[in-house]
Amino acid sequence: MKKTVFYLSAAVVFNVMALLSARAAYLHHNVLFTWVAMLTLGMAGFCFALLLRDQMTAIVNVLWIAFSTMGITVMSFCVFDERMSLTQLLGMLIVLVGLTLLGQGGAKPDE
Repeated sequence: MKKTVFYLSAAVVFNVMALLSARAAYLHHNVLFTWVAMLTLGMAGFCFALLLRDQMTAIVNVLWIAFSTMGITVMSFCVFDERMSLTQLLGMLIVLVGLTLLGQGGAKPDE
């Protein structure tokens, strides 16, 4: 379980870093940000591949997409002063409710 949380967290952090770096490369026309974006996106893919070795693909994919999307939205708000619309806030709330419901369900272990 600890490996799962570590790999998922690392994949999300690297994914958020990659997209923020790509945005910075576009805004500042700096090649260094492009290289950072490519490197961190590769690391996110590597962590995701390690995560898929031991876990259920569907659940891991949903968690990665949800946490990455929320992380990117929040970091864009904090770093680039982007405004979040009511629709985006409601969407993030729905994602959080969905993740909570996903965590509540699941197969019962064999006894």
